[in-house]
Amino acid sequence: MTTVVDLEFPLMDENLEIKRSNEILKNKNKTHFSTYYIASGTSYARMCDGDYQKTVEHVKRVAMEFSDGQVIMYPDKVKALCDGAFYSQ
Repeated sequence: MTTVVDLEFPLMDENLEIKRSNEILKNKNKTHFSTYYIASGTSYARMCDGDYQKTVEHVKRVAMEFSDGQVIMYPDKVKALCDGAFYSQ
């Protein structure tokens, strides 16, 4: 079994990334591996205007609606960048 993990979803545009994932990664004729997504704490906090509760609810809703047997988004995990490197700003 082969898997891929995206540790910062969405990186740029949630709707576009979900659409492309549905078209490509959920197509078992094109893709023969599982993909796991970890929610981007930075992206989702920005999308939800910094409201913690709204962010948690949004991530859980997206994970529930988006996940299937081939593409899985964790509803209870987020990626956080806290290293102070110049590229993470």
